[in-house]
Amino acid sequence: MSSKHTNWTEEMDAYLVAHYHLKAASQIATELYTSKQAVLRRARKLGVKRKADSDSAERPTYSAEEDAYIKGFIEQQGIEAVAEHLNRSVNAIRKRAQRLGVSTASHMKALTEKEQQYLEQNLGVKSYAEIGQVLNRNADAVRWHARKLRP
Repeated sequence: MSSKHTNWTEEMDAYLVAHYHLKAASQIATELYTSKQAVLRRARKLGVKRKADSDSAERPTYSAEEDAYIKGFIEQQGIEAVAEHLNRSVNAIRKRAQRLGVSTASHMKALTEKEQQYLEQNLGVKSYAEIGQVLNRNADAVRWHARKLRP
């Protein structure tokens, strides 16, 4: 993430324009290695609006296939993986799952003692996704286990 100023390239602008209505500004910021505020300012400067912000746009709808995917895979893969697969924000998938009556609470497989030690040693040092790769778990599962460590 840039600490002072983002030097926007044509490729970055194109990515922003193509994904601004699909992804959260914070997610785009992470992918472009800049801040959320920089993304919001650049979108405003380029005149890019979210679909919900434009006069003629309707709320994004979900197809029967997307709903089936959410129902079938959210517990196995986690919200982040489903959101990435469907090219939607994590919050959008969470809300849709709630509307569909699908539990977003994962039934987490317990950590082994060795996995627990690895999590404790790397919490705050590595991202949930990085820890998850080593533990063969998704970032949501690692986050859930990390929360269980707090007193």
